[in-house]
Amino acid sequence: MLWHMAWRNVWRNRVRSLVIATAIAFGLVGGVFSYAFMMGLVNQAVRNAVRTELGSFQVHNPEYPADRDLRFMVDDTAALLTELRGLPGVVGASARIVGTAMLSSAEGTAAVRIAGVDAARDGDISNLAEELIEGQYLNPDERIPILISREMADDLEVKLKSRVVASVVSPSGEIVYGAFRVVGIFKTVDSLFDKSSVFVTREDLAELTGFADNTASEIIVRVEPRDAGDAVAARVVAAHPELLIRTWRDLSPQLQLAADFGSIFGLVFLAIILTALGFGIVNTMLMVVMERTREIGMLMALGMARARVFWMLLYETAFLSMVGGVAGLALSFVLLGYLGRTGINMQAWAEGFSAIGYDSMIYPETTVAFYFQVAGMVLVTAFLASIYPARRALKLLPAEAIRSDT
Repeated sequence: MLWHMAWRNVWRNRVRSLVIATAIAFGLVGGVFSYAFMMGLVNQAVRNAVRTELGSFQVHNPEYPADRDLRFMVDDTAALLTELRGLPGVVGASARIVGTAMLSSAEGTAAVRIAGVDAARDGDISNLAEELIEGQYLNPDERIPILISREMADDLEVKLKSRVVASVVSPSGEIVYGAFRVVGIFKTVDSLFDKSSVFVTREDLAELTGFADNTASEIIVRVEPRDAGDAVAARVVAAHPELLIRTWRDLSPQLQLAADFGSIFGLVFLAIILTALGFGIVNTMLMVVMERTREIGMLMALGMARARVFWMLLYETAFLSMVGGVAGLALSFVLLGYLGRTGINMQAWAEGFSAIGYDSMIYPETTVAFYFQVAGMVLVTAFLASIYPARRALKLLPAEAIRSDT
C-alpha cells in the first residue's frame, strides 16, 4: 500500500517529476560516457603497448635493464622458449637481442633502440608487421634488412632501399659497425616508440655483435586474455628465480598510472554529477513537503506512524531517481553500444595523442558490472537526498500542519 501511494504521489506533479527525472537521466549519460571514454582511451593505449612493444611480460638477465648492456644475457633460450610456449594462455614467446645504437645516414644521426628479432616468431608477440606503411616485413633470406619508422626516415632523409649504418657496442665492449638496407617503414600510434626503435633480424645482429648462440637479451611473452598475464608471470618467477620477470605494468609504470587514473577519474566525475543531482532531488522533495504540509499533518493525525511517513517520502525519492536512473542507463547503453562500434574520431588532435602514445580513434568501453555499480550509486544518492526532506516532514506537528494553507 505504501509503495503504491508513493508511486502515485510522484506523478501528482507530472511536469516537475519529469524535469528532475530528465536531469538525472542526462546527468548519468554524461557521467557514464565520460567514464567509458576515459577507459576506452586508456585500454587502447595498454593494448597497443602490449601488442606492439611490451608483451604481457618480459624475461631478462637481472643485470640487463640497467643500461641494456649486451654482456648480460639470458642463456639456454631454446629450452626456455619451449617451456614458456607450453604454459596455459601463452599465445607467443620470442627471443630478441636488444641494445642501444647510433643509426646514421648521409644526412643525419639518431640514437635508437635496436632489436634483433626472430622474424618467423615475432609476429606471435608483436603486430609490427601490421603497422607497415611502406615496403615489407623482415625476411631472413634478404641481405641485412632493417625496419625504421616514418619519423626516423624523415629525420635521416632515407627511403626504401636506402642504406644506413648502425654502430653498436658488442658484448666484448667493442664498438662495431654494420650497414643495413631499409626494407620497410612503419608508423604506430606512439610517436615516442617510433622515434627510438628500429628492427633487424636476430641473425644479422648476432653476427654483427658476436652474440652467442642460444642466448638473448630478452624474451617477450604474450598472454591472452591480457588479465591472465600476471598469473602466468608469477608461475615463471616461481620456476626461474634466477631470472628477472617483469610485466607490462613493471615495464611501463606510467601506463599503469594512466590506467588507474582513468578509472578513478571516471568514477570521481560520475560522483560529482550525482552529488549535484542529489542537491536537485533534495530541493524537489523539500518543495513536495512544503506543498503537502496539511496532507502530511492529516495523515499523522489520522494515525499514520511517523516512520511510515518517513518511508513514504523515501520511496517517492527512490521512485523518482529510479525513473531517471533507468532512462539514463538505457540511453548510455545504446549510445556506448553505437560509439563502441563506430568509434570517436579525434583526428584533429592526432599529433598530440600520438605524442603520448594514444590512438586518435577512440572506442568508449565499459562493463555490465559498471552499470550495476552506477545503479547502486543512484540508489545511495536517492536515499541520502531523501533524509533531510523526510526529517523536515517528521518535525511537523499534526495540529499546526492541518491549519496550514499548504
